[in-house]
Amino acid sequence: MIVKLGLTLNAEKTLECQVRKTPFNFLGYTFETLYCFGGKPYLGLRPSNKSASKYRETICKLTTADQTLKTAERVVEAVNRVIRGYWNYYSLGTSVRLRWELDQYTRYKVFRRTLREHAKPRKRTGAKQSGSKDLKARIKATKELVVNGMNIARKSLSMKGRRKPCEV
Repeated sequence: MIVKLGLTLNAEKTLECQVRKTPFNFLGYTFETLYCFGGKPYLGLRPSNKSASKYRETICKLTTADQTLKTAERVVEAVNRVIRGYWNYYSLGTSVRLRWELDQYTRYKVFRRTLREHAKPRKRTGAKQSGSKDLKARIKATKELVVNGMNIARKSLSMKGRRKPCEV
């Protein structure tokens, strides 16, 4: 069929494997055998480790020390765009633990960025110290602006006429 269409397979990119035995990555997802709480195996998908590390790198770039000149609201807007985009694409499959871990990572990075924004200047500069009374309120307000990946709706695969993989 591929030859009739005039297409050829790239030998370097083509992989033949038994999915039940060997996981493989395709379009940012890892397809592999996963297990239900009862121990029953099923073929499932989850975001790949490479895509999760790219997500972490992007969040890290958006919250680095050179971003402290931007207002917290602008930084959080950029972070929220990344979160929504990532979880809208990777909403299929099993990702509850990964969502929780990436949400924790994002909250920590935003927290550290807010602390850097309100850092006390060095004493030798002679500048006045910024007030730290409202720092806790500022951190809380900034954290509340961040969208959690756990709150973004998950898509489900069409299961018409089929049992869900983990039903007993």
